[in-house]
Amino acid sequence: MKKRSYILQNHKKEESNIRVEASLEIEEWEIKINFKILGNIKTYQFPKKEQQQRANELWKETCFELFFTRKDSDKYYEINISPTTKWNLYHFDSYREGIREVTNILPPSIKIIKERDSIEFSVKIQFLNKEVLNQIDTFNLATILLDHYEIRHFYTIQRREGSVDFHDRENWKTKN
Repeated sequence: MKKRSYILQNHKKEESNIRVEASLEIEEWEIKINFKILGNIKTYQFPKKEQQQRANELWKETCFELFFTRKDSDKYYEINISPTTKWNLYHFDSYREGIREVTNILPPSIKIIKERDSIEFSVKIQFLNKEVLNQIDTFNLATILLDHYEIRHFYTIQRREGSVDFHDRENWKTKN
């Protein structure tokens, strides 16, 4: 899949002092994801880098996510990456059911570039089974930003009215 870029939308249509850009590129064995936050980034919490390792419940703080699948399958994957470089990759059998960690990957390469008015997260994940990536045709890029008042702000490719649910395929894109 050629590199695709998006401006993520604030889920609650809040006035925002930032812009969230995301891109996705899928190659034969590898996924490349890039998230860039531009503007008044001092409003949000970006925890310091720690030892890179798998972790759960990354969505409780600032977190970057990718969901992907085949449109004719109930099964899907979720990647979570934290500014701390903690990460995880999950496989679901169906909507929020049958969750398990994916192990047929190499540890991701995570790069962070912080400047005065922007912060960028680049991630590469190499799969050991290319069949997983060859079948992707539906996906969602999403970001959760935790502000200094402990309030989460949700950004995604497209939004629907109502509750925030990044797992809901109504919010996902299908590649053309």
